[in-house]
Amino acid sequence: MKLAGRVALVTAGSKGIGRATALRLAQDGADVAISYASDEVAAAACVAAIEALGRRAFALRAPAEDLEAGRRLVARTQETLGPIGILVNNAGVDWDGTPVAETKPEELLRVMTINALAPHHLSRLVLPAMRGLGRGDIVMVSSMVTEVKGAGYAPYCMSKAALEALATVLGKEERAHGIHVNTVAPGLVETPLGMRYVTALGGKAMRDFDAVVPYGRVCQPEQVASVIAFLVSEDASYLNGQRIYVHGGGQ
Repeated sequence: MKLAGRVALVTAGSKGIGRATALRLAQDGADVAISYASDEVAAAACVAAIEALGRRAFALRAPAEDLEAGRRLVARTQETLGPIGILVNNAGVDWDGTPVAETKPEELLRVMTINALAPHHLSRLVLPAMRGLGRGDIVMVSSMVTEVKGAGYAPYCMSKAALEALATVLGKEERAHGIHVNTVAPGLVETPLGMRYVTALGGKAMRDFDAVVPYGRVCQPEQVASVIAFLVSEDASYLNGQRIYVHGGGQ
């Protein structure tokens, strides 16, 4: 119960890394709010799983690109659970591999809004209350794309690089208030988003990639969640402004 008495907000918490993170933080003692974009059934199931652990929880529909919905999300969390001490900016959108020459400006703006501007917006909203808690944590969920920077993925690379820059700057700005800001950057993870990537590469199942990734199995959401749980715990009380790649040492 390392996180007992703390309140966490996990964006896109109904599935994948977000769901695994919400459950792990609840297991460690935190009350957890999650946002979701469209799957109300999955969000309700996640809330039920958190409550079964004896923690308070709720879900609110708040698509990342809807900045006003983000404002309502933060306000509702604070009203229902209390000041947010842990923010996990997990919501994100991938990219289909279109070259720069063929990318429409509105498509670039959408990716940048969801992956970078929305985390900036939510972080700004939680800071006033978080500053008074003594300890606060903001974790950005990035991607190994910032290490690889593959051709055809400019909008995604740009947005995740911006997200990591935000984490570095914000960590410096807020450390005087006891706030830690860190980044986790997974590789291929067995999630719905990960499966879309596998399909784009011609795979038919996630297991098709087990043999070509480190340790013989695609990373599981719980393995990313465990790193996030570490970063927001007292075990990481002297970590700030760090980026941790969760990809088995390279993929």
